[in-house]
Amino acid sequence: MSQRLYAFGTGVFFAVLQMCYFFTLQAFLSSVYTIYFLLVLAWLGGSIVGLNIKNEKINFLLITLCLLNLYIVYGLVSIFLFNDYLLPLYFLFIFLSGIYVGYFFNIQRKTFPRIKILFFWENMGFIIGLIFSLLMFIEFGNRFIVIAPILFFCLLGIFKKLTNKALYLQIL
Repeated sequence: MSQRLYAFGTGVFFAVLQMCYFFTLQAFLSSVYTIYFLLVLAWLGGSIVGLNIKNEKINFLLITLCLLNLYIVYGLVSIFLFNDYLLPLYFLFIFLSGIYVGYFFNIQRKTFPRIKILFFWENMGFIIGLIFSLLMFIEFGNRFIVIAPILFFCLLGIFKKLTNKALYLQIL
């Protein structure tokens, strides 16, 4: 059960992260549809790279990198309002954030009996996270972008601890 909770929580985290990138770029850079498509392309490109990472000991490093990249993009876009000269840099940071997505699926597939169960729980979390992010951004605006990613980062850390403890107890 705790593995499912972790996959669900990771899906929510991914959705919050992606929506925060989206809202940041839409609000401070440009609201054209190509920005969203480039964001998704960078995210998926990073995911492909992450699928090839085998080192299980860099989980915390990669997820922290996701969070830091978002805040770097938020800071730069806030300083350089509506300036698209830094667009390649923004998408590099988004690409780097996407690496954890692929890494997560590559590492977590070993803890689930079938990959479709992992996809189901992560996708359910992602869908809930998208709806949650939209509603919270409508209500709280930029405060959501600043607070939500770190909050869900911390919750994910708690879920990870619970998962590790549950796996340890199963081994005993």
